[in-house]
Amino acid sequence: MNIRLIILFFFSMGLLAKAQVSQAQTEVIDSLKKVIKNAKHDTARINAWRAWDNIIYLSNPDLDIRLNEKIDSISSTNLSKKLNQKERVKFLKSKGSALNNFGIIYTNKGNYAKAVNCYNESLKIFKELDNTFAVAVTLNNIGNIYKEQGNYTTALKYYNESLKLYDELNDKIGKSQALNNIGLVYAETEEYPYAVEYHTKSLEIHEELDNIGGVSQSLNNLGVVYEKQQLYNKAIEFYTKSLEIQEKLGDKRVIAATFLNISLICNKQGEYKKALKNKKKYLKKAKEIKDEVIIKDA
Repeated sequence: MNIRLIILFFFSMGLLAKAQVSQAQTEVIDSLKKVIKNAKHDTARINAWRAWDNIIYLSNPDLDIRLNEKIDSISSTNLSKKLNQKERVKFLKSKGSALNNFGIIYTNKGNYAKAVNCYNESLKIFKELDNTFAVAVTLNNIGNIYKEQGNYTTALKYYNESLKLYDELNDKIGKSQALNNIGLVYAETEEYPYAVEYHTKSLEIHEELDNIGGVSQSLNNLGVVYEKQQLYNKAIEFYTKSLEIQEKLGDKRVIAATFLNISLICNKQGEYKKALKNKKKYLKKAKEIKDEVIIKDA
């Protein structure tokens, strides 16, 4: 079962790339459409819809909704029938996954009430299936909603429940993200020692797993925490470490945002030459990706 996790990255300026469907993926989609048309069993259709959805959900949110509606509808229809346990589990899995995806879709649309309802419905299914991993992911996603709404106490409750389950599963990747999200909450509530503690724990796991993207994320988040405390030299130290990794990964949008963060700090410190130098790097990187929004905000 493919369960999506919303991962929060805490950059001073949020920059998201819109995924595009490649030619190879288009060919896969064409093949999946044939499978759907010729399928004799609903499970084959569901599997094909899910595979299609996993390709397009970032690039085509409207189609994402329609595909998950098909999966949810056909799963519900089958669950209303008399099924053996194996068949029931299959359709419960597909319905739970669709509900989780609806939660993400509604979260992205800002419809938090609907999102929470969908997550709670999926949570019931995952608990019935005794799928601890899916429960942990869903708890994390609910925590994200409450964080976005500024309900930090409730967000921490869900994040900590998610963290406990990831611990039980010895899922270090999930644990690192739960720790990261808890760190983000403490940064928002200005409980900076806790924010540093949880981001550092997340960083240590990423380093252990040699997950350089995660290392960059944690270093950046620590930079944000130190910047919030006006510990500017410390903030620049962590932004710079993060930037070194970002340049290896080649994520131009994130690199641009980090140059801007450093530029703004240098400006606050009265180091105007350094501020201008980093702003020029920021603008150059922004122009490379032809991101008009970034350039306008400079």
